[in-house]
Amino acid sequence: MDPARTKLFAQKQLLLLLPIILLAITAFCLDPHVLGPRDHFLRDYLTFSSRICFPCLFVLSAALLAQTRERITQLFIVSLNYVILLFALGLLRPSALLNPSLCVIAAASSIIALRSDMDTPPEYLSAKPHLSGFLRLCSAIVLPLGLFFGLITVLKQLESFVIFTVSEGFGSSFMSMFFSPIYLILQTLGFHTVITGAVLINYADSMVNAFINSIIVTNFIALPILLIGRSFLVDKSMRLFLTLLSLTALLTASVGPCISLIYVLILFMLPGTYALLIICSICFFLCSYLLQVPALTNINNLYHPDIDLLAAVLLSFLPSTKLLYLCGAALPLLLLALTALIKKERLTTLRQRRSISKSGLTLKDNPSLDLSVIVLLRALGGLSNIAAVSYSAQRLSITVHQAERCQTTLLATLTIKKPHYTKVSRTYLLDLGDLTKPVGLRLTRLSADNPTRTAPTISTRNFKITPLPHLGRSASP
Repeated sequence: MDPARTKLFAQKQLLLLLPIILLAITAFCLDPHVLGPRDHFLRDYLTFSSRICFPCLFVLSAALLAQTRERITQLFIVSLNYVILLFALGLLRPSALLNPSLCVIAAASSIIALRSDMDTPPEYLSAKPHLSGFLRLCSAIVLPLGLFFGLITVLKQLESFVIFTVSEGFGSSFMSMFFSPIYLILQTLGFHTVITGAVLINYADSMVNAFINSIIVTNFIALPILLIGRSFLVDKSMRLFLTLLSLTALLTASVGPCISLIYVLILFMLPGTYALLIICSICFFLCSYLLQVPALTNINNLYHPDIDLLAAVLLSFLPSTKLLYLCGAALPLLLLALTALIKKERLTTLRQRRSISKSGLTLKDNPSLDLSVIVLLRALGGLSNIAAVSYSAQRLSITVHQAERCQTTLLATLTIKKPHYTKVSRTYLLDLGDLTKPVGLRLTRLSADNPTRTAPTISTRNFKITPLPHLGRSASP
């Protein structure tokens, strides 16, 4: 991609944070503790309006990231879809209007149908441009509606599963820890209230505390730390965005719609990070239960629709709470480092396989002796990287100078068993079957003639150097 276009796209990404920040500021200003005893009808009206308008602004900001030739038409259709879906959500679940993340996701799907790369119509519609444009507009309206009702159906089934599954016996077992990730998934879509009610009725007290603490630690600690750690693993164009997103998550973690929009961003832009948060929520549940950490807030204060920080006990100095916070900060970084290492090894393996496929080597059907030697030299980093060779009828031992130059994937395609590597001696143990001894003999000859191989050192300890006798006599008078 053009660097100028990449920079412009990175700048547009920052627009996604503006509606979240404005929504958090509005929620703070309209808080009864800040606003004081004013007209509560006006405050409720302004609060409801802000929670409807700012998510719409979020969808429009997401639309600006997509390339299109008809920007005004795109923004109009996205706004129209959002309004239609709000009315549908109001009919099906009026309480969900305070957190319309489902409408945000469904309305944003119309952006796909209005992208500039969708301007090229199929062959059978190439002669009818007006019909093709009309069908695009229809798909931009039908697609959000289909996605909305499909998600509603799935959420209804998930809610029924929660209601019929959570019982007194289930609420006192460790199986209840799986409702923490379910809560986060439903919170992303704004349908999380059904779980809090089921937990309050059927969970044991210790399980309720663990459930509350897992959600609080995930949203307030693990989420911003995971985002700031993720910013060090991406390129510069995404680093600023993730850094600001982590700060936004830290400052707006108590506002329900803000945290839901942040989860929507992570779900579509960083699905791997979203999966790590799901895993972290389960670990925090177990950690809180085993440490017997008291509840950090009341379950009725858990995003209904926001968290009242004055009713929460986040700054607790109990040893168990401190240990839970330490786990909330260390576990995301540990999982992130582990996944980064696995991803690096995976990319190295894929790169080596791509190199093998480009070379045209096929080693499945009994390769010849010459081909085996060539492939083995290539996998070991060349003849200059071989330090020593020893072999028997069943095993070939090769010591290398630099293990970084070797391709383990290519070695695995040649050997019968998995290659064994010893880090201390930098030695590979290979099993080539019937070709082990012939290949070892050929490599021994080649390495003996290798000009880059260092010559053996000859010790002079047993040699005694004395002057020649005739030189001694000629030197005397």
